[in-house]
This record gives sequence, C-alpha cells and structure tokens, in this order.
Amino acid sequence: MAVNGVVPAHPGELLLRKRAWPAEALVRHRGRGVPGRGVPGRGAGRAAWIVTNPTARDITENISVAGWDDVSDLFGEKLTIHDESVVLAVSNLDVRVLILDTRNSRESASAK
Repeated sequence: MAVNGVVPAHPGELLLRKRAWPAEALVRHRGRGVPGRGVPGRGAGRAAWIVTNPTARDITENISVAGWDDVSDLFGEKLTIHDESVVLAVSNLDVRVLILDTRNSRESASAK
C-alpha cells in the first residue's frame, strides 16, 4: 500500500483516526438563546484524535502534534508538548481521545 502512497496516520503500533471541527461549527449557547442554536466558528481550530491500542500489551509512543498549541485528553488531562509531539500511554485493548487546540480557537472562544 505504501507504494501507492497509502500510509497510516501514525507510524507506530497505535492506531490513529483524526476528526476536525469544521470552521462553521456551531457551539451551543450557555444559558442564553434558543437551546440547540449555536455561535458560528467557535469550534474552528480544534480536533479530536481517537487513539486505539489493538494489542494485548500496554504501549507508550510519541504522537506528533505539529501545528497544535494545546493537547489534552477527553477527561481534561493536559499533555505536555515537547519537540512537536506528546508521549501517550494507552493500555492494552483501550482507546484514548485527544483534544487538540490552536491559540486562535482559544482566543476566539474567550472573546465570545
């Protein structure tokens, strides 16, 4: 498959799937307006990466997060970015979700 330009999103043993918020993402108002309506653009510059360990053993790998300013897991644990990557430990047959953010999206969210 590599001959045809098909390569995995991450070169290690962990499986990585990336999902990005679209620029026109809608985020629900907090306590204001009509429930279910949102503010355009507040999700721009954010992504969720689903990292799966399909093996029978625990794995710790460096995951490249080049271009992102802030990385945390789904439960809010901050991950330290060093040399454009984070060290991620995933237990056997487990899944972790990383939330990635840019400075621009955090600034626009705090301005609203």
